[in-house]
Amino acid sequence: MRSNTERVAAVERRARELRRLRARRLSRIAAACGTCASLVIIIALSLAMPRLGAGGSAADYALPGAASIFGGGAAAGYVVIGAIAFTLGVCVTVLCFKLRAGAGRDAEDRDDRDNR
Repeated sequence: MRSNTERVAAVERRARELRRLRARRLSRIAAACGTCASLVIIIALSLAMPRLGAGGSAADYALPGAASIFGGGAAAGYVVIGAIAFTLGVCVTVLCFKLRAGAGRDAEDRDDRDNR
């Protein structure tokens, strides 16, 4: 038979474990949402690139100094391509960071289970 202090300690220990599990679940949901959002942005920008470049003609590429697929102005094309490349880079970096953090968390969980 347990004493009152042992029961209270067991209840507090279980409450801490439940809070930890809830926090881990929310963290996994946030990581999954971040991963999905990154993938959606990457795919959307990848699919949008051909449509953005469709406005120019093939003759625009032969012009000296026309370094843009957007025809009309090389500077504007460089800015748009740079912004899209930066956005894709950020999305891929966030995706890789989330995947690596998730893998580390899973390894820690396995170690915790093995040490019990």
